Amino acid sequence: MTKTTEKRLVQMPAVEHIKSIKQKLREAKSKYEHNTGASKPLTAYSLHKLLEEKELPTLAISALQNMFNPELNSKTIDVTMVAILCKLFDVNLSYVLALPEDQAMLPEYSSYNSAFQALTDPYYLGTFTGYMLRTAYATDTNADTCKQDTLRKNDSLVKCTIEMTNKNNHTTAEMIIHNQTTHVDGKEINCDSHLTGIPVHITRTNNIFINFVSEHGKYYTVMFDHQVFYNAPMYYREAIIMTSATGNQELPLVSKMVIFKNEVPQEYHKYILGLLSFNVSNIIISEDKLNSMKNIPEIARFCTEFSDHLNLHLRPYYVIPEAIIEQNPTTTMTPKELKKVLLLLRNESYSLAQIEVGNDSKASIIAKDIQQYHIPDNFNE
Repeated sequence: MTKTTEKRLVQMPAVEHIKSIKQKLREAKSKYEHNTGASKPLTAYSLHKLLEEKELPTLAISALQNMFNPELNSKTIDVTMVAILCKLFDVNLSYVLALPEDQAMLPEYSSYNSAFQALTDPYYLGTFTGYMLRTAYATDTNADTCKQDTLRKNDSLVKCTIEMTNKNNHTTAEMIIHNQTTHVDGKEINCDSHLTGIPVHITRTNNIFINFVSEHGKYYTVMFDHQVFYNAPMYYREAIIMTSATGNQELPLVSKMVIFKNEVPQEYHKYILGLLSFNVSNIIISEDKLNSMKNIPEIARFCTEFSDHLNLHLRPYYVIPEAIIEQNPTTTMTPKELKKVLLLLRNESYSLAQIEVGNDSKASIIAKDIQQYHIPDNFNE
């Protein structure tokens, strides 16, 4: 059988199949418009420009008009065009090309839910600066050896730039993490990591969610509460971030990020480290650690003025190093017995199980001060 004969035997989709494909693309387009907060349906020209902006293969405006014209009974269809549109709308190509008798529903993406809307608040658009702790020192094996008598494992800050933009009613976000370490030809060099995501406003809980990913597989899931700003852009938010630790296993890691409108001067970074602690109503610190900090004038003054409070709540406590205890070769307890005991002790310890981020209303006071915050003169223009 020649290739020409083979080509003749390949059946083109039937008219009903083509109608089904076009209908599914119209549904995907409608949900895409809903997800991105479009104020009106995207025209063929808007789709053409959107493909250019996303650096996808461009399609002729006339072809786009025909594709989304429900009155036009097409007898042929450009499968490559269908694939490009599926890429744009983030819909499964196999679903769109399935036969009409396949009654599968359009796969739902979480942001298509009515409670998940594209972030369009103009006060959250623009460029912001974020700070978080370096993931390389998050594990016990890589912990900063200078951090003694505390649960904090490191004081190494990482700065990132977050830019949120809205074009053609489509909001996107880019995060650049600065001074990341990588190895090239056996040499360690610093570089920036680029990640992109779509800011989603969860209207039911009034939170903002961004899932940043890079082409190299890095990810940072960022979530913070949405506060209404009336006279100036958002100047400070506390966020929870989920990523992976750096190490042999690269296990999931939960930590905090603080986001400022302006970059914070170096001399104020010591306060940012405090903002990155998880929110608790009580600060638990050893007596020795507090005494060692009295060389700082503000700390000494604080200890003098609030000595009654400090003495009233002074408690002796034990520090039980689980890893060392579990490796003790002289114990008569089995590993299972040890683990049961440690779990019972941990449940009654000062260890946190649930953490609420963003409820420190006083933090906004210091946030304004340390970034020398000001409203741009042309903000309302």
